[in-house]
Amino acid sequence: MAKKYYPQIKHQNAMAFCVENGITISPELIKKNTLRLNIRIERDGMVKNIVSPRTYTNKELWEPIYEIYLTYFLKLADEDTIKFSNDKYLSFSKID
Repeated sequence: MAKKYYPQIKHQNAMAFCVENGITISPELIKKNTLRLNIRIERDGMVKNIVSPRTYTNKELWEPIYEIYLTYFLKLADEDTIKFSNDKYLSFSKID
């Protein structure tokens, strides 16, 4: 049985950063209690869709989602944003 997963502040900041920057991850139901992840990246007018080769159960799903968001965040965010993301919730929404 998979352990219960609770994202840390850095994971929630990573997800907020990614969504604001055109990176979203959504589960796709394959069959009962079997899902795969769809990663959609929209950048510079281009769209890239990536389908995870692995499948997950409902209980396994959340940790890989947040870890993928964290990976993209660490790759794309500037050093100061990454540094502050461990300690407090950050806002990435653009104000027009």
